[in-house]
Amino acid sequence: MNYEEIFRERGRAYDEAMQRWPAARRDEFLLPLQWSAPQPGDAVVDVPAGGGYLRGYLPVGCLWFGHEPCANFQGGGTALDQSLLPLPFADEFADVAISIAGVHHLGDKRPLFGELHRVLK
Repeated sequence: MNYEEIFRERGRAYDEAMQRWPAARRDEFLLPLQWSAPQPGDAVVDVPAGGGYLRGYLPVGCLWFGHEPCANFQGGGTALDQSLLPLPFADEFADVAISIAGVHHLGDKRPLFGELHRVLK
């Protein structure tokens, strides 16, 4: 199964758990933000965005742009039961690109990494 198939099946239960225990993955969201150090005004691309949980951890003034191909997640940006790739962002759109979860479901990660590289300034 690919990412889209897995989360069409599991997305709703995963999102419900995150709604019940929103701080369960707090450190998982904070660590990449610490490494990437987004600044106010930066466009932060979150792929796949799940339910948009990263958004609540961004520094004040950062602009969040999520892309989530599975509509079972609430608040995940472009969740329309579509493909993960290509990303729906223009070339050199983002200051920071973060992918916290879901990448391990991709057999070949190179297309995602290529798309993330494309959308980064």
